[in-house]
Amino acid sequence: MFIKGADDAIIERSSKLSEIYIEKFKKDLLYFSEKGLRTLLLGFKEISLEDFKAFEVKLEEAKTSID
Repeated sequence: MFIKGADDAIIERSSKLSEIYIEKFKKDLLYFSEKGLRTLLLGFKEISLEDFKAFEVKLEEAKTSID
């Protein structure tokens, strides 16, 4: 499963990152922002087939509730 989003949102959801990496990310993000650059972070998590199928069921339910 992949995720993308604003730095604060992604870092907040990254439970397995050590504080060392988080501080490095924040330092790099500050550097980029001082240069006027926008940032977007990406993350991923390997999930089991069982978890994917449960997600897929919920996704289909959400899609049909919109129609």
